[in-house]
Amino acid sequence: MTVALRERSAQRLFDAGEERNLDDVVTTVWSTLSLRGSARCLVCGATVTQVTDDGEGSSAAGCPGCGSRLE
Repeated sequence: MTVALRERSAQRLFDAGEERNLDDVVTTVWSTLSLRGSARCLVCGATVTQVTDDGEGSSAAGCPGCGSRLE
């Protein structure tokens, strides 16, 4: 029996490079929320809106489409 091994790509999920990383994507969403008050959901693509939690004053974004929250 012969087993052929495929060479793995040298690029990894979190390699620094010219592509956007998770931090870039989340930062862009927060910036858009700050400027416009809404942005695209990172999970489902629906429109998320910025909300303020109870008396603590912390900001969050809620998605009506999938229920995800960005805090």
